[in-house]
Amino acid sequence: MTKLWWSPAGRIPIVVFWTRFLIPLGLILGTALAINDDGPLFMFVFLLVIWPSTVGAVKRLHDLNFPGWIGFVLWMVGPVLQVGWALFGSAPEPTVILRGWSGVPIYSEDIAFGVGAVWFFFFVFASVFISLSPGTKGSNKYGPDPLG
Repeated sequence: MTKLWWSPAGRIPIVVFWTRFLIPLGLILGTALAINDDGPLFMFVFLLVIWPSTVGAVKRLHDLNFPGWIGFVLWMVGPVLQVGWALFGSAPEPTVILRGWSGVPIYSEDIAFGVGAVWFFFFVFASVFISLSPGTKGSNKYGPDPLG
């Protein structure tokens, strides 16, 4: 069972992704949020489930015959961006990072929001895609068909 959540090798079908990764992840995070409401317990649980959810996404991508690094980037970059935003994104005084073509200032908050919005779009698209797409029939370069 630990290999399922900790090792990114291999493939998993949609049913396993939903029943062993998505639904438990939602229940765990929802419970932590209800108990602690954005406090340290929720942050600890959030950081604790990043790796297992990334592993599930990588295995689903393998089942779809896509490289796992896509899932790694999407599921690890988001939390890093969120932590970075929490630590460095907001400041008492707006910081001008650069100026646009007509001299309009572009602030650090604008850059952080834009990067986060682009990541979020790709994250949602990839999540829906791997959650609903049937896997490759038969063996592929990532292993045998998990459905047999």
